[in-house]
Amino acid sequence: MVSLLVCLIVLEGALGAYRALRRGRNPYGAGVLADYRSLLENVTASADRADAQLPSIAPHPYLGYVANYDARKSHKGMPVNRFGFFSEVEALYRPDPEEEFAVVVLGGSVAAQLCIVGADALRRGLESLPITGGRRVVINSLCQGGYKQPHQLLILSYFLSLGLHADLLINIDGVNEMAFFQLNARQNKIDPSFPWNWLTLTDADRPDREAMRARLAIIRQRESRARLASVLLRTGLYRSVLVRYLRERLDRMSIHREGRAEHRLEERLRDTSRQTPSYGRTGPVYWSGEDLDEALLESARLWRRASIALSDLAREQGIPYVHGLQPNQYFFRETPPPERPDSGVYNTESRFYRALTRGYACFISQSEILRANGVPFVDYNESFFGHVPETIYEDDFAHLNQRGNEMLADAVVESVARLVSPPTGPEQGE
Repeated sequence: MVSLLVCLIVLEGALGAYRALRRGRNPYGAGVLADYRSLLENVTASADRADAQLPSIAPHPYLGYVANYDARKSHKGMPVNRFGFFSEVEALYRPDPEEEFAVVVLGGSVAAQLCIVGADALRRGLESLPITGGRRVVINSLCQGGYKQPHQLLILSYFLSLGLHADLLINIDGVNEMAFFQLNARQNKIDPSFPWNWLTLTDADRPDREAMRARLAIIRQRESRARLASVLLRTGLYRSVLVRYLRERLDRMSIHREGRAEHRLEERLRDTSRQTPSYGRTGPVYWSGEDLDEALLESARLWRRASIALSDLAREQGIPYVHGLQPNQYFFRETPPPERPDSGVYNTESRFYRALTRGYACFISQSEILRANGVPFVDYNESFFGHVPETIYEDDFAHLNQRGNEMLADAVVESVARLVSPPTGPEQGE
């Protein structure tokens, strides 16, 4: 018993020292503990808000969907803000012009994770550049899992109209455009420009046993996380770094199980929705077709048009801008796949394998048109070829692990240093 206690004390001290060095903050400090207590309180509150809808998303009249603020859900430790994004600041955050440099990031889940997992590396790199003028970088993430063009164009337009301030704009996209445009066109039989989960968002809420089971599984996982958070708050055990570490591991497992239940619900709603298609669900279907290559080419064209419009809008607003094509593990040139087939991240059976393998050629074919129209464009795949033989992805759909996010952050910083020029044009907010 004494030996076990000694081991726990040693583990506590070692983990505390590691986190202090890694994050640059005292893990026992009052500020850290207050933030963690607030996070646990949000988790406990979320269980009371569990309803019969998808708990993770809420419909939005202009953006399609955002994260559900009522759910008080967090993503990799980052809580949702009231605009429905997982970000360290609110969408309309006004930086101190003398002390802070606001970096707005657009894109899907990979861009969103860069703003969380890769935030420290991205912040350090950008703060070393002359463009920031010695100011502290504040990262404003307007990214959402599944977002694809024209989402990014619409998001920038919408939030600029509300008073968004950006000293630098970064857009990382391409993978969702390859995966979901063709999925909507070929499988869902709806307008391919619509959000990937449109059939779920427009569900008529007809009673269905399988959908009810999936919803119940979602609620159970959220209640389980809430109970654990409540225990830690009541006992004060959250002050222990080791307890926080174990809770975060359990939390990730629970969120993964909840995600699987959400996927089952989405699939079920998609299946039932096809039985009675209506205009409100299919939309005008501006493009249709069964051929994968044709769908990928049209997706690339839509992406090109939206990307040019987004770049033009940023330029008109005097916002320095960089557009990066997102990397994934299925696109290679002369180099072999960096991941072994048995590593779990290179999955030739994935339903998106063909789209992601063949899609980049269509998108690269549009890159010179982007540059000819003044888009400061970079292919981040170039930064990932020939990397050291290590796993940089965490799943089979292009999401990056800690090392991968650090590499992407370095690539973004390098592209900003190379492509960004001082802003010109009207002052923001006029």
